Amino acid sequence: MGEELWTNLKSDPAARVYMFFPVSGGWRIKELTATVKYLSPVPKQQSLWEKAAQEWQVLSPIVQDASTLADAIGPEVGVPVQGAAKTLDALAKLKITSLPQSEGFNWSVGKVTFGHQDTDPKRSGVMQGVVWELPKAMFTELGGRLTGSLAVTFIPCSKQGTDSNTVEPRDLLAHAVVYGPDAEIWAPAERQFVHLTLSPVTKQT
Repeated sequence: MGEELWTNLKSDPAARVYMFFPVSGGWRIKELTATVKYLSPVPKQQSLWEKAAQEWQVLSPIVQDASTLADAIGPEVGVPVQGAAKTLDALAKLKITSLPQSEGFNWSVGKVTFGHQDTDPKRSGVMQGVVWELPKAMFTELGGRLTGSLAVTFIPCSKQGTDSNTVEPRDLLAHAVVYGPDAEIWAPAERQFVHLTLSPVTKQT
């Protein structure tokens, strides 16, 4: 069923993957970069490596300079710059291991918002996140070899009208749809989600 499905997808984009984060709990997230990755080798391995090498040439100065960014700016700036340099370094390295957007592999990512209802009040409310749109050609070539990642940063966010700095665990939600030859195939279901509890920790200064 796997190979038959991947070679008979109905539309383009052929699949969407959704990941949602809560806006409550005393924290929010800011998306930094999203990637699509694959398990190698694949039929187009050489062309993918050539495209990735081109992206590496563009990004390599960032990777090389990020670790020394704080020194270049000056020691008087302090710790925040050190943190920014580490983040920049990590993002560049994450990007160069992703699937390059070569011809036919023009995947994209966008922002999404929806209202979620659950029997647990802490799991209900407005959710914000991202959606990956994946082209048909990507599945034709790579099938079930695809995976991905999303880099985020956590931001403390007090409730309006309060001074509370309490940070509470909240659930990340995720689901995906593949546009099959006969019908949409949702996992786990169109109105159901995979749950992952996130428990940010605030550093004391």
